[in-house]
Order: sequence, then C-alpha cells, then structure tokens
Amino acid sequence: MLRFFPGLGQRGLGLDIQKHEIRLVQLRRKHHQVILEKAEIIALAANAIVDGKIQQVDEVQMALLTLIQKTKVGKCTTVIGLPANCMISKRVQLPANLTPIELETELTSHLSNYFPGIKELLFYDYMKLLSKDSRNDSIFVVAARGDQVMNYVNVVQSVGLKVAIVDIDLYALMRAVQFAIRKEVKQSSFILLDMSSSMAQMIVMHQEELIFYQSFMVDTPDQFYLQLKQAWHLYRGTQIELNLQPIFLLGGEPALARWIEQTFLMSTYFIDPLQNLLESSNVSCKLSAAFGLALRAIS
Repeated sequence: MLRFFPGLGQRGLGLDIQKHEIRLVQLRRKHHQVILEKAEIIALAANAIVDGKIQQVDEVQMALLTLIQKTKVGKCTTVIGLPANCMISKRVQLPANLTPIELETELTSHLSNYFPGIKELLFYDYMKLLSKDSRNDSIFVVAARGDQVMNYVNVVQSVGLKVAIVDIDLYALMRAVQFAIRKEVKQSSFILLDMSSSMAQMIVMHQEELIFYQSFMVDTPDQFYLQLKQAWHLYRGTQIELNLQPIFLLGGEPALARWIEQTFLMSTYFIDPLQNLLESSNVSCKLSAAFGLALRAIS
C-alpha cells in the first residue's frame, strides 16, 4: 500500500508534473506560519508526457535536474502529484469496527471490481469520512496501477529526490484553494473554475469530496463560454439540491466574472493561494497545485 494521505515534516517540496511543464514549490512551516522558500516552473518538450505517462524519461530527468540546480532545494519531504485520470477515487460503505486487516481485505475486494482482470500491482490508500450511521463506516479510497505510480516515482527519485507521498493533482489544487479561502469563508464545499492553464477546469467539492469535474479547452471565447454553459447545466442537473456560492476563480479576467454573474446568477470571487508571496499572479496561479502538494508535506 502506498501512502497517499498523511503529511510529514516542517519543510516540504511539491512537484506538479504536467504535460508541458514541471512546477516546483518548496514551503517551510514556522509555528503557524507557512513560508514560501522556492517557486519555479520549467517547460518540457512536446510528447515528453503523453496520456499521463512519462514517455521521454531523459527529458523529464534533465528538466528536474535543472530545477534542482536553479532553486538549490535542500533535502526535505517530497510530494508529487499524479494526474487525476491516472487514479480512481471511490466512497465505500463498510461495516463499522472492522480491524485494520479486515478493512484492507474488504477494500482489496472492492478494488478488484473497479480494476476487473488486472493482475499487476495496485497502490491504494484510504481514510474514514464522517458518518452519521453508527453501523457502517464511510471510507474514501484512492487507487492507481502500480506501473503508473512508479513511472513518476522512479524518474523523480533518479535525480536524488526521495518521494514520500503521491497525491492527486486535483486534490492538491483543492488543498491550495482551501488554504486561500480559509480566512474569508469557513466552508468545505465550493465551486472552482481554474483558468490558470490552457485547459480550463470546473471542479466542485462537497464536504471535502470531489463530486463534479469537467475540463475543456480555452480556444475562442465563444467556444469556451459554450463549453462552460454545458458543464454548468450538467452539474446542476446532477446536483440540484446544492446551492454553493460563490464560484471561486483561479486566474481569468474580470469580464469572465461578469459573464458568470449575469448568466448563472452566481456571485464570483477571485483567489490566489500564493497572493503576496509572488509578484506575478499569472505565475502564482499556475503554481497552485504544486503549492497544495507542498502544503501536504508540512501538514
């Protein structure tokens, strides 16, 4: 079992390895304060990573070495993020009061249904969620094929970094958002429209669980607005009872906020997890998932 959930130390390094670039953030915790020590982005060659798998190992290794030399990061807890499409996450209901061995046996049985016919190694982790049912436990489980996980872990460790935790990029992004809004809003449920990359993402968290996700290309404004409308109607069609306000915007322009407010009759709120830590908001928004990964290391 590979550990996905717990954090470890006072200094943490987050590596967000995306299709076209690698994003690095190093944080240090001093008492109750989070201090940004390093932040950097390096581009990757086309086709270095395809469909969530590292195809050009030498290219990614060289990029990582360049990042390490440029930032001079020290030895610390390293957390990497895998694309969400490399993993599955499920909520499972199991009888309460199972022993750890019984619980893992039950989860292994459930996972075999989600990966039918698989014979290779699976990595998984789980955590218990709050439940009002005294007879059953609600378990949140995350799983991935071993070869997908080790594809990233081996490359990162080959340049001298020790991977302590493997996270999911979307959950790292959500962690960064929760950090950013903790002073303004006391809530664990929210809607995020991430505009920090060429691929926009609409993400809905409810009680710290990802319940809706849609991504779409940001090409022409008309095409983008059409796709956003379709995603919104799909979300509202499946989550009629939820009325989450506001829509948090990571990146994007004021014109987008006005369009959302007029079209969906929803309030909007711009956020930047690294606000006041970096001069360029465009850069800091792109580093949000890496920031969330580093937060995981020092939590």
